[in-house]
Amino acid sequence: MPAREYYLDDGRWWDAPVGTWRDGKGRPSKVLPSVEELASALVTRVVLATAHRDHDTSNLNPPDIRVGGR
Repeated sequence: MPAREYYLDDGRWWDAPVGTWRDGKGRPSKVLPSVEELASALVTRVVLATAHRDHDTSNLNPPDIRVGGR
């Protein structure tokens, strides 16, 4: 399941694993967002993928594995 990231206009973002809002520098936010701010939050869907360059899934050498996002 793709992850979802939530961002506010002022740079705050939701850190789901920890369950807290963070400021633009990654520190826990001292101010919770208002209902109005939450209504205008940007939602980004995060999808990560890996690929084997030689198409051999048994080859786990780091140069053969490419990590990318969409």
